[in-house]
Amino acid sequence: DDGGTGDDGGTGDDGGTGGDTGEPSGGPDVSFSVGGDFHGATLTLTPVDAETIEVTHGGWASASAAATVDMELGAPPAEHLQEIDPEEAPGMRIGTYLPMLHIDEDGDGLHSGGESIVGVSMEWPVFIAGAIPPKLQAFGLVQGWNALVMDMASDSDLPTFLDPMDLSITADLFETESLSLAGVVETPFSSFDMRMTAVSIMSLKGGGPDTETLTDQVVDNPFTYSFDGPPPESHFISESKFDLRFAQELVLAYQDMDASGDFDSTKDRAVTTICHGRDPVIFMWVDPLTDPMGALWVGIMGIRAGWSAINTNSPGDFVMMLTDAQLLDLRFGLHCDL
Repeated sequence: DDGGTGDDGGTGDDGGTGGDTGEPSGGPDVSFSVGGDFHGATLTLTPVDAETIEVTHGGWASASAAATVDMELGAPPAEHLQEIDPEEAPGMRIGTYLPMLHIDEDGDGLHSGGESIVGVSMEWPVFIAGAIPPKLQAFGLVQGWNALVMDMASDSDLPTFLDPMDLSITADLFETESLSLAGVVETPFSSFDMRMTAVSIMSLKGGGPDTETLTDQVVDNPFTYSFDGPPPESHFISESKFDLRFAQELVLAYQDMDASGDFDSTKDRAVTTICHGRDPVIFMWVDPLTDPMGALWVGIMGIRAGWSAINTNSPGDFVMMLTDAQLLDLRFGLHCDL
């Protein structure tokens, strides 16, 4: 079989690692189909608190990424299990696991601090021990391994359960170091003599002197523009809870009133921002992902490491990331102000 290995030294064909409690089941307990550019990545299951959705322990079980990954896990350690509803489900304990793909630089089979995370899944394996109430049995839950969808956007109080042998994960959080944009300047701005640049949204909100801008150039019609590499250090915001650093940029067309060749919000006239259709677009850089909760947040938001282009009229707390084709169909025009 291709099950993972336990801390007791047992081995499987995939060279993975697993927990050291419980007897092997004699076959795979969970199975993932893996998409994207997963070559060289490792699939790891990391214990998560089912109520707070926070990592509780380091990575527990892993296997080298392949198109299909079968993992023989056995029972997880007791410290991974928690009783979540003593009144409705007394004695039932569950262990919840965040699946993620990472680049295993130290070769230990598990995610270590500083190693890049390149994919997370919203389809989470769940281990159940103890008596299962009939109302949960009605969902098909069994003692042992199950799976559920962590759908943060759903309004339903009822979880969606899955077959643990039919899960998926995609390596889609690799750093995107560059973005290429193209579009047209519409009337009445097509008659203006304008320049364009990318500025930190943080600096525009703060007013006063600007932080460094990105590439500043004459606006042609049609126009092109490129983001290459990270923005200046002064643009970054840090989110310590998720160990994240990110920057948000706005592509701005402006009239260079002081003829300096550089944007100055105190002297120049901002004309319009860039849009796709009637929706203003912002551009976000996220540093490479190394923290499981940070990678989960980025995955939930629908963005990625490096550059992403975001529709500012995305619904709710979630974002719509523009496709490569949409990035070549942008405009400077009326009704494009944030």
